[in-house]
Amino acid sequence: MSGFGITYKSVKVSNKDEVVNVVNGRPVITGTYTLVQKDTSKFLKVYEPFWKMADGLSSPAWKIVANVTRLVQEGRFGHMVYCFNHKDFGMKRTSFYEGIKELIGKQFLFKTHIIHQYEVNSKFIYNGKKKKND
Repeated sequence: MSGFGITYKSVKVSNKDEVVNVVNGRPVITGTYTLVQKDTSKFLKVYEPFWKMADGLSSPAWKIVANVTRLVQEGRFGHMVYCFNHKDFGMKRTSFYEGIKELIGKQFLFKTHIIHQYEVNSKFIYNGKKKKND
């Protein structure tokens, strides 16, 4: 069963009450099981310096931040973000590069040795990994 990022998993509660039964000529181990809720939704850790950096951002910079955080959350590239061109963000070319320049100035993004590739500062946001409970 699942829904809204939550799945349920059947987990054995105890080995003490295991019984071997024969069902349709095959041995079947029965015991006590319970459904455990497991949250599979993705999340993003946002640190306090992010909010300080975000204060007073221009509209193009906010649009880039929204798209970058989505990419980081999806975890496709780790903290490397590929911003090939302004069309990826549905923006005018000049607005896009003004936003990128602003975010580099605020140290949210860093240039890499590859053109149109930026690294996101992990002091601002981080793609959170949940503890494995199962």
